[in-house]
Amino acid sequence: MKRLSLSVTSGFLLLATARCATTTADSVAITRNEAAVSACSRVGQVDVPPGVPDTDRNIAFARTASRAGANTVLIGSAEARVGVAYRCGTPTLAGR
Repeated sequence: MKRLSLSVTSGFLLLATARCATTTADSVAITRNEAAVSACSRVGQVDVPPGVPDTDRNIAFARTASRAGANTVLIGSAEARVGVAYRCGTPTLAGR
């Protein structure tokens, strides 16, 4: 019985952790509008890891920025693989 309880608890914790990771990345805005980050705190540079397909670029930016404590990424173009992460009061969708 203890083994079943431990398995159920472990499964729940894994599911909860996965949900948090998804929610956090979903709350990161990607923008090309410098005005959108003018009142934000710069966190640092974020890169799309090698091997990530272009179609998943924004997801990679969001995850990397989220791990760094940022909620907005400023990129120079739609094809960018390097951006600057910012912590803003509320993520903005301007220029997305």
